[in-house]
Amino acid sequence: MLQLTVLGRWAPYPRAGGACSGYLVRAGNTNIMLDAGNGTFSNLCRNMDMRRLDALLLSHLHPDHYTDLYCLQHAMDWAVKQRGRPYPLNVYMPTEPAEVFNAFKSKPGLNVLPYERLPLDQEQGLNLRRAEVGGMSLRFLAVPHSKPGYAVSIKAGEKTLVFSGDCAPNENLTTLAHGADIYLSEASGLDGDADYLYGKHHTARQAGETASRAEVKRLILTHFWPEHPVEELLRQAGEGFGGPVEPAVENESYYA
Repeated sequence: MLQLTVLGRWAPYPRAGGACSGYLVRAGNTNIMLDAGNGTFSNLCRNMDMRRLDALLLSHLHPDHYTDLYCLQHAMDWAVKQRGRPYPLNVYMPTEPAEVFNAFKSKPGLNVLPYERLPLDQEQGLNLRRAEVGGMSLRFLAVPHSKPGYAVSIKAGEKTLVFSGDCAPNENLTTLAHGADIYLSEASGLDGDADYLYGKHHTARQAGETASRAEVKRLILTHFWPEHPVEELLRQAGEGFGGPVEPAVENESYYA
């Protein structure tokens, strides 16, 4: 069984009491955190013993996706020194922007692994970086965004979760997501925001359309602009998808 727990769903800042992009993916004894936006570390600790985290995957290096890495770094450094865990936390991340990457690459408590240096495979006609964490197979796809970014495919047994990261609609993402049991997609705006988001993000409707083309089994939306009504984002995404759409809800879990 593959479990997705939402640690944060807002961008680029949260609503009161909320948190920015962050998710916990669990299967068997393996625990992976996807993104670490503002406020997500607290929710991580609400849902598990943070010392048992196996890896962190950062889709890209915008603050609403990595800021709580500062919290994680201190926590992991303490845990290693106190022998609460035997080794630093593996953190997969892009090398750009260089100033952000360089700020973490030698920090105690972290073992930083750049996506660009992972093994490269061709699968489904795509160039994918790959890694294995516990019982999970990870695939990373470079996607179009205003900073270097990656979509992520996580497979545990026969179940697959695909996370869009932040990106514009693109056929490679549709291919990566094809048939996914859970497709977690950003939905950064309404139809009227399409020109502003062009080349960087999906609108909610575009997220639904990508999910429809990819024939995913379950569509969960996240990365909500806090001034937009979530109900309208879901409505427009549902029209694009042609089926039911679920919102990511903080500290709720979804299963495949």
